[in-house]
Amino acid sequence: MLAMGPAQQSFAEGYSGRLLCPLEVVPIVGRRLNLRASSLRECAERGWILNPDGCGLRAGLIRELQSQGLRLTLNVESAGAQLQIALVAQGLGLGLVPRAALASSPWRDEVAVLSLSDFQPAVSLWLIHAQYLANLQPPLTFFASKVMQQLTVSD
Repeated sequence: MLAMGPAQQSFAEGYSGRLLCPLEVVPIVGRRLNLRASSLRECAERGWILNPDGCGLRAGLIRELQSQGLRLTLNVESAGAQLQIALVAQGLGLGLVPRAALASSPWRDEVAVLSLSDFQPAVSLWLIHAQYLANLQPPLTFFASKVMQQLTVSD
């Protein structure tokens, strides 16, 4: 399984993880909203399109908002970066997505990346698997190499 999380991670008993790479995550807005925010406070009330509760990116955003005395306004709860990018492009709220997902999105020209001085989420991409893989090790290694290859092409 692929998962996003902090660079230092611990796993449940019986599971291991391999850190694949740091993953750049960017806040995005639909171009037609013409939002020129440079801080989280300036865009917080627009509302967000985020993964369901349990997502590390969402949790990090909530922590940062709370540290500034702000609350999360959730416009849409939706799993999957491509759907989120499409909803952001339609002007339904702000998004928080991996730059690699944005680069491969058919909606990439309809959204703008926000440069927020007070919020630069830092996450890493992990490959999480059962601790003892035996004969599944080669296909897992192959899968990880293909993921890394795709991320390199998308950058």
